[in-house]
Order: sequence, then structure tokens, then C-alpha cells
Amino acid sequence: MDPKKRNWYYQMYTDVWRIWQKYYSPNDTEEFWDAFMEDCQKVLETYKENPLCMALLLAVTNEIDRIHTEEQKEKEWSKKK
Repeated sequence: MDPKKRNWYYQMYTDVWRIWQKYYSPNDTEEFWDAFMEDCQKVLETYKENPLCMALLLAVTNEIDRIHTEEQKEKEWSKKK
């Protein structure tokens, strides 16, 4: 793989990582989820909806949703105590 193509992949992974860093601690506000989706869409557009980029963003989305669900369950559990 030529260095230009390798750099393209590196930048894509970095952009997805930056989304993870920015949103890894989800909250229940509409503003949070709107901003998250907007940033994901921008990255997808940057990489012309590349299948790997889509898969990485889907994995990040699923993980953030899992974290959010887990935190919600913990809050519910704390209320019941």
C-alpha cells in the first residue's frame, strides 16, 4: 500500500477515534445525540461513505449506546436502593 493510501486510512481511524473521545460519556439530552449524529455524518461524508468507515462508526455508535443503557440501568438500580 502506498503511503498516501495508508495515511488516508490513518486519518479515517483518527477521525472516528475523535468522535469516540468526544462522545464516550453519553447523556440523555437531545442536543448530545443530535451533535453525535451530525459529527458521524460529517465523517461519513469526508470518506465518501466508505464501508470500513461506516462499520467503525456503527461500532462506536453501538458502544456509546451500550454505555448509555448501562448507565441508565445503574441509575435505576440506585433509585431502588
